[in-house]
Amino acid sequence: MIQLNSINKRYLHEHVLDNITCTLPDTGFVSLIGPSGCGKSTLLHIIAGLDHDYSGEVIYKDKKISIIFQDFHLIPWLSITNNIRLYDYFHKSSYSLDNTLTQQFKKTPVSALSLGQRQRTAIERALYYDPNIILCDEPTASLDPDNAEIVLKKLKERSHSSLVLFVSHDEASVKQYSDRIIEMKDGYIIKDTVIQRTEIYPKENHSNNKRYHFPILKLTIQSFLSSRKRFFQMSFALSIALLCLMMTFTFTFSFRDTIFQYLSSLIPQKSITYKLHNDDPLPLTHFNEASYHYLNLDDYSLMGISHNNQRYQKNEVLFISDDTSYETHYIYGRAPQNNDEIAVPLSTARKLSQNKKVDSLLNTSWTIYYKYQLKIKGIEVKIVGISPQTYNYDAFYMYEYANYHWIESIFNQTPTARYGMLKYKEDKSIIDSLKKNYPEYEFKTMGESTKKTFNDNMNRIQTILVVFSILTILSSIFMIMEIMILHAMHLKKDHAIMKAYGEKKKHIFKMSFYQCLILHSYSYLTASLILLGIMKVMNQIIPQITDFPMHITFQPFIMLLLWIGSFLLVCISTLFSVLYIIKLNPSRILKMR
Repeated sequence: MIQLNSINKRYLHEHVLDNITCTLPDTGFVSLIGPSGCGKSTLLHIIAGLDHDYSGEVIYKDKKISIIFQDFHLIPWLSITNNIRLYDYFHKSSYSLDNTLTQQFKKTPVSALSLGQRQRTAIERALYYDPNIILCDEPTASLDPDNAEIVLKKLKERSHSSLVLFVSHDEASVKQYSDRIIEMKDGYIIKDTVIQRTEIYPKENHSNNKRYHFPILKLTIQSFLSSRKRFFQMSFALSIALLCLMMTFTFTFSFRDTIFQYLSSLIPQKSITYKLHNDDPLPLTHFNEASYHYLNLDDYSLMGISHNNQRYQKNEVLFISDDTSYETHYIYGRAPQNNDEIAVPLSTARKLSQNKKVDSLLNTSWTIYYKYQLKIKGIEVKIVGISPQTYNYDAFYMYEYANYHWIESIFNQTPTARYGMLKYKEDKSIIDSLKKNYPEYEFKTMGESTKKTFNDNMNRIQTILVVFSILTILSSIFMIMEIMILHAMHLKKDHAIMKAYGEKKKHIFKMSFYQCLILHSYSYLTASLILLGIMKVMNQIIPQITDFPMHITFQPFIMLLLWIGSFLLVCISTLFSVLYIIKLNPSRILKMR
């Protein structure tokens, strides 16, 4: 039963409905007649829940309502079958499909249907899901007499188990089918006549066990497919913005990694520098915590190296190392393990080998000479390894620094110096132990300040680039927002129709989420593929135009963060279109011609 209590509605200063009060039964064929503009269609929209701008009450509970519109109101981007099953998208249901009225043209596109075919499709849509209340707004107006009679008979049959509220301006055409006729004029009910009483039959159950899976997702995909041009406009704008951001992060991080690797090749690894707080040179303490101990050559001079007591070569070529930094980077031999062993870079090995194979130097003995005051003395060492480096940190630290044990052994005295360097093999936490045990010294990790300065500068550069990239993506987001609003305006009538068949706010939000997901995923994939292509080309070109060993690498974690961040921005950009759809007045839109 439907209870209408004092229904009033105005358009501006004109009464469309004036104090409509009546009770409608659970079953039967009730005709609502009257001249055009008397408020019949408006009353149907109020009962259907499409129009909330009225005063009074419409009371019914747990009723499935369907409506047959006068202007058909089919969704053009859905097939005939999907138009008929529109209810299922919003209720995850499935009912037996009766193609009696649409069998002959069910595969025809909606845009190609005649007026009569459109009306028959709309009628079948309204009857599909066994509604308790069927609202009919002149459903036979576009039908020929034969089809009109078929529809009326079908509605009459349904009135045995449901309420059929039939709007017509012609009493004669519906009198033979009506159980009750309500006549309206100028927004009033002027006559209410009971003609007969339809027999009540039990309501048949036509529902299936089958359910739609991800119905809103399917609806969203169909919506995008209907407006491919608009979709590609949005995806193009977003792809360009995402590509700018991806290139910014990928290139800056790759450049940062390259520079760090280059700095690491120049700076001794696992090294700690120290200096006395007092400026005066003092006898040095030997730091047992370190594997190797080097001191600054303020008072000592490296003279050169010789083999078999030959004349020593000048120190310009003495890029020698006895550390373990290149333990895994030796082209010949191994890392030094004792103080009487050294490793030399490839450039030095070539000079020392004198046109022989460089590996012939391995396990050969050499004498390194140092000068202190007027004394020149040497210490015998063995070359055990050759590293691939040609210009590396050995060039600056072995030229300026001397092995503590060598100096102590050669000159038989404790060296004095203000500065020095320590090498360690294991844990970096050695620096904490050194600071605690030797408070008179200041200790720093080798290259720490250089790396920090570089890192700070790179952060500033990256921040500037990210700001410009964010401005790019924000402009794209505004563009997407405008296009999404236009898309929503384009589909406003379709949403009004869908609201008549159960679309709620949660469905609108869900559809919006799927729109963002599809749009963003497509754009992100497009931008990623373009980026990978650019990276491949750049990695082939860079080695040919520069000696700088830069290699552009993909940054998975950064890309994941970028995906999440940009997806949230896209979702935010669609909120305005969602709000636009929510605020729609379905009744007003559906009445527009």
